[in-house]
Formats: sequence, structure tokens, C-alpha cells
Amino acid sequence: MKVGIVGIGSIGGTVAKELDSGKIPGIELVALSARNRDQLETFSKTLSRPVDLGSLSTWVAGCDLVIEASGAVTVDEIVRTSISNGKDVMILSVGALIENERLMQLAEEANKRIHIPSGAIAGLDGIKAAALSEIQEIKIVNRKPPSALRGSPGAEGAPVNLDSLTKPYTLFSGTVAEGYRLFPANVNVAVAVSLAGIGVEKTKMEVVADPDISVNIHEIMLNSSIGRMHLYIEGKASDKNPRTSASTPFSVLSYLKQMVSTIRVGT
Repeated sequence: MKVGIVGIGSIGGTVAKELDSGKIPGIELVALSARNRDQLETFSKTLSRPVDLGSLSTWVAGCDLVIEASGAVTVDEIVRTSISNGKDVMILSVGALIENERLMQLAEEANKRIHIPSGAIAGLDGIKAAALSEIQEIKIVNRKPPSALRGSPGAEGAPVNLDSLTKPYTLFSGTVAEGYRLFPANVNVAVAVSLAGIGVEKTKMEVVADPDISVNIHEIMLNSSIGRMHLYIEGKASDKNPRTSASTPFSVLSYLKQMVSTIRVGT
């Protein structure tokens, strides 16, 4: 399977290097795009094999799958370009889909797939199973160091100074639909949980700034007709971007491996 990646940051760059190293037999990295051309060319020199460095529109026809790792503002163009060229697409900035539900309709009409890896969390397979029964309640708590939340609308508008916090502070409590607009770069995991379960309007979410931690913590509580689920995930932040969990690119790689594997386990 031939793969092209848009974005060479903490996620896209890691995935590109791992694919270039032959990490997953059957997956070939053939193209890369990024906003900064100089950075793209510099990055490409670290790879063992040449790849197409043109724009998405120039190389999408030669790919089987396009991976978005470039931020929410690019999702619309990437999904539309991929689908119009008959290609599946993998989205990391999942929250952008709830801002533009038309993208999911376009994929359905074209009989193409939008792939969403688990990212920084676990348990989406269990949530999907529960959703086929009856979920009474589901909630995700995102607990992060203040530095990982700085700059988001929800943090900038809070009545506290993140730099002077001495104890955990709940910046938001509500639905995922409301919370995503306040923390668009921080809660893609909450959107993924919502899409696996009962939707962004019914899934509850909290965002907590905690000065006592140096990792990203995600806690999911679910009550359903087939049982209860309590997941606790403690993930290291990416060295390049505190808003991103170090596990996310490896979740992408795991998803890709499953796409070409004879045996598929879970999500």
C-alpha cells in the first residue's frame, strides 16, 4: 500500500521515518507535503529513499492512502482532494470532522473511508461494542500540564493564570461538542471517543490543567447495558509538541500495520 503524508511535525515526521525504515512490510512511503518547503526538503534528506515532495494535488493519484498530520485547518482540503481522487484518507485532527460533517457525507457518497486511529487513548473497540447495545453515560477527562493547554481559547479565556497554578484547575466541563471549540488542539481523543460511542452532543468531557503532572492523562468512564468501563491512560507528551502524546504516531503505525495484515485484532 502506497502512503502519502501531509505534515512532518511530531506525528507526521515520526510516521514518515518509521515507514522509511521499513517498519511495516507492505506499506511504502511515496510522498510528503508540508507548509514550509525548506523544512520539508531538509527533512526529506534524513530519509533513506526519495519521495515526492510536491503538493497534495500533484501526488495524491499515486497513493492508496493519504494521512493528514497537519492540523485542523487543513482537514477540509485534504479530505476533499483525497476523496475526489478516489483515495481513502486518515485523519489525526479528528475534531475538524465535527465542524464539517459534510466531509463524512462526501466519503459515504464516494464509497471511500475516513480512517481514525486511536491516537493517545485505548479502548475504542470496547466503546464501539457498547454503542451497539445501549450506552447510558460516557465521560472523558483530559488532564494535562498547563503548558500543553496554553494558547487554546478555553485557557486564554479562563479566570486563572496557567503559569501560577499550584493545584489542578478544571478549565471546562460540558459536552465534547462545546469543549472542542475551546480546546481544538487538545481534545481530538474526546472526539474519537464520541464518534466511537454516542456522539459529541451526548459525550461529556472535562479539561483539567494540572501543574503537578508532566504527562497527558486521559480517563474514560462508561456505563452501558452490557457493563461498565473505566479506562486510565497516562501518556508521555511528544518532545516536539507538548499538546501531542508520544504514542499517537505509533497508533498510526499500528493502524497501518493492521490494514495490510492477514489477521486483524481489535481496532
